[in-house]
Amino acid sequence: MLKKLGIAVMTLTIAEIAVFILLGNQVGILPTLLIIVGTGALGIYLSRKEGFKAVRNLQASVQSGQPPAPALIDAALTLIGGIILILPGFLTDILGIIFILPFTRKLLKPILYNYLRKKTKHSSVVIVQR
Repeated sequence: MLKKLGIAVMTLTIAEIAVFILLGNQVGILPTLLIIVGTGALGIYLSRKEGFKAVRNLQASVQSGQPPAPALIDAALTLIGGIILILPGFLTDILGIIFILPFTRKLLKPILYNYLRKKTKHSSVVIVQR
């Protein structure tokens, strides 16, 4: 598992450097840096906005007696997206935004739900999806 993670991080780093170089050659170094700063700022804004929303939804589901799993998955995806957006790079920005935006997060929820269901199949934890 650790070896796969190391290979993934190295591959992502090489891909990010290649994108930086390609974009820098196409539009110049200053516009490339401005795009990086702009996407970072956008990512922070979206992360805060959607993160607060996810926490409110989680609190509401717990208070209303509904299973918290769907809201917890939303909160987890938002947190992961926010962490990914902190990393500099265009590919990580795209991935982070996919994790944060509600309509793309909705597509990821069943994937994460099924993964967690398989992992907890033999435990007493029950995850209910809306």
